[in-house]
Amino acid sequence: MGVLCNQDEGLSMNKHKRLAAALMLATASAFAQPMATTVKDVHLRAGPSRDFPVVAILGDGMQVTVEGCVPDYRWCDVVAGSSRGWVYAANIVHPYQGRQVPILGFGAVLGLGIVGFSVGSYWDRYYPADPWYAQRRLWIDRWLMPPPPGPRLMPDSRHRPGEGNRPGEGRRPPPAGTPRPLPAPHPRPPGADRPRDGHPQPPGDGRGDHRPPRADGPGTGPRPDRGERVPRDRAAP
Repeated sequence: MGVLCNQDEGLSMNKHKRLAAALMLATASAFAQPMATTVKDVHLRAGPSRDFPVVAILGDGMQVTVEGCVPDYRWCDVVAGSSRGWVYAANIVHPYQGRQVPILGFGAVLGLGIVGFSVGSYWDRYYPADPWYAQRRLWIDRWLMPPPPGPRLMPDSRHRPGEGNRPGEGRRPPPAGTPRPLPAPHPRPPGADRPRDGHPQPPGDGRGDHRPPRADGPGTGPRPDRGERVPRDRAAP
C-alpha cells in the first residue's frame, strides 16, 4: 500500500508540473513581442534615423521581433537574430485583419508599444564592440530625439476677422470688360443755379469760359453793331 501511495503522489506531482508548465507557456505567449516581416532588403541601423551607422542588412522576408517604436511610428526597435537595431517602419509589415500592413501608418492600430531612444545607454548595451562606438560622444552631442506630435491647434471661432481682413475677401476689382457703375449724382441745393451778382449764368455746365482774354491788337477792339453805320471820317482809308 505504501508503494501505491508513493506512485499516486508521483503522478499527482507530475500532473501539477505539466499544468504549471502549460500556464507558463500560455502566459509567455500572451506577452510575446509582436513579429514583423521585412518587405525588401532593409538596413538595420544603430538609431532611429538614416544618419546612423548600419548594423546589418536584413534580407527580404526576414522575421523580426518588434520591441517598440518611436511616438510617430516611423522607426521601430527590432531584434533580428543576434542583432539589435532600428528599421524604417514602412519596410516592415505586420498581420492585421487577414492582411499584411506596414507599421508606418498602422502602428497605433496594431497596439505596438512606444519606446524612447538614448544614444549613450543604447550603444552601451548593444554596440560596445562595434567600430562606430568610438564616436559615441559625437553622436550623443549630435542626436536630439524629435518630440512626439502634439495636439493640432484649431483657430478660435469666436474671434473671426471682419470681412475684408482675410486674404481674398473684401473689395475685388470687376472682371475685364465689365463697365464700372457711375456714381450717383449729388442733388444740388436750392438756389444753387440762381445768379449771385445779378448776371446770368453762362450756358453749359455752369463753369463758364475760363480762356484767357486776347491781347489787344489791330482788329481786336469791340465790333460795331451791324445796324450802326460808321462815320466817314472814321472809315479806313
